Amino acid sequence: MEAEEARQTVKCANMFEGVPANYHWLLPTGLSLLDTLLEGGSHKGMIAQLYGESGTGKTQLCMQMMLGASRYGSNSFYISSEKRLHTERFMQLKEKYEEEIN
Repeated sequence: MEAEEARQTVKCANMFEGVPANYHWLLPTGLSLLDTLLEGGSHKGMIAQLYGESGTGKTQLCMQMMLGASRYGSNSFYISSEKRLHTERFMQLKEKYEEEIN
């Protein structure tokens, strides 16, 4: 009975507590077609899992979205279940991305 009472008194923290009402929750991806499909971009503060067949562009999309996030001053991170990290490709995309925005 004590365990049941303890469970009833536990309160969940509100992860949105203290966030201003006018906070912009969407982060454009930098890909206009994808932003249209997502109705403005990806949601800040959320975790998304992207999966699919090999060679369909998942890694490319994640890298592009990370570059888009950096343009708007947001932090992001990429977790891959593959054995190697595609740092060379990321650096190529970064250089191209920086040329386009300058």
